[in-house]
Amino acid sequence: MEQLSSISIIFGNFNLMEPPSRRRPVPLADDPSGRCVGALQRQMQQQICRASAAAWRGVPASALLRPERNAAAIVQARHTAIYLAHVVFGCSLTRAGAMVGRDRTSARHACLRIKERREHPRVDRALDALEAAIGIWFRTFGTGDAS
Repeated sequence: MEQLSSISIIFGNFNLMEPPSRRRPVPLADDPSGRCVGALQRQMQQQICRASAAAWRGVPASALLRPERNAAAIVQARHTAIYLAHVVFGCSLTRAGAMVGRDRTSARHACLRIKERREHPRVDRALDALEAAIGIWFRTFGTGDAS
């Protein structure tokens, strides 16, 4: 629960333990075609995925961009960031991997590893909470509206 409280600092106060509705990619702004609207929103998606995953695993977000092999916590955070980008925002594996300097096959491996880890109830609850928090944050603040 200690890790979840650090996430609530980032995303504000709401019930992180509430199960999210079935996961669907977060819609981007008011684009009727459903296409990605622009580079700024893509960059925002990438930053929020990296920051969320890094905060969850307790590592600096900049560590996810290192090209060399790293400690297990950094690798798990990197895998989580890729998974979140792919699942929450519907990014392709190519784009999700590129956000942390990895290729498509590495991104596929990362997603498979996270899916395996979701078999553990605590990890599954934490990832559900991260997905919900990111979705709420992006729908609230990521549309570019000043309202």
